[in-house]
Amino acid sequence: MHCSDVDLEEQSKNRLEKIETAMPIAQNFQDSCGQLLEWLDKVQPAIESTRADLNTDTQVGRSTEFLNFYRISVTKCIPIP
Repeated sequence: MHCSDVDLEEQSKNRLEKIETAMPIAQNFQDSCGQLLEWLDKVQPAIESTRADLNTDTQVGRSTEFLNFYRISVTKCIPIP
């Protein structure tokens, strides 16, 4: 083997180790995002129903918009099957 072949092999092993280390972290992140989206689905109707009961339509509207924005942002970054 040439020196560059040994370097390439070592770099490949290092990258594989990093990927294997990162995989459980990425899976945990994806699972957490799925749980967060489920929670958002439950919370948003409650917030929207509060709008009729309160005189704070602006604050509730902003909260609802934020939840929608956050849900869209999360699902674009991490497709949940």
